[in-house]
Amino acid sequence: MKKTVNSKKDELFNEAVITGELNPTEKDLDAFRKFVGARPKLTNLQKIKYKLKGFEIEFKRYLQQEKLIEVVPVGSFLKECLSITGIKNKDIAKLLDISPSNLSAMLNGKRRLTVEQAYTFGQLFNTKGKFFIDIQHKNEWSRFISVKSKSKSNVRLENYLQAS
Repeated sequence: MKKTVNSKKDELFNEAVITGELNPTEKDLDAFRKFVGARPKLTNLQKIKYKLKGFEIEFKRYLQQEKLIEVVPVGSFLKECLSITGIKNKDIAKLLDISPSNLSAMLNGKRRLTVEQAYTFGQLFNTKGKFFIDIQHKNEWSRFISVKSKSKSNVRLENYLQAS
């Protein structure tokens, strides 16, 4: 089957993206600039929503790690979301009906997030509140396994079954 010019260009472009050897010409850059300039301007709210959606990918990547290299407190994810939105801590504390010091403890990983708080954060940041709970549980499990793997615990079913 004969390749068309467009499919050959697409193939070369895809290969360049994969290998990192994309060398656009000045003409290509001009066409790209025109394309970007022709897009409608985004509102501030749209920009924030796009950034939050992109950050949601980070949630998913973190949760998909089989073994955590580094435990990242759920508060770090919340801090990033707050940074993206520009919402002040005092306003979040008021929304959650907690003191600013309790919010600070939560953001710094010294206080657990409740299901209700996770739900509220999910609503606020246009994501699933369950992500925050899942991160918290993954971190707790990772810490627990890290401690348990260092102990000489020998809890096995075979040790508790009576010999037949």
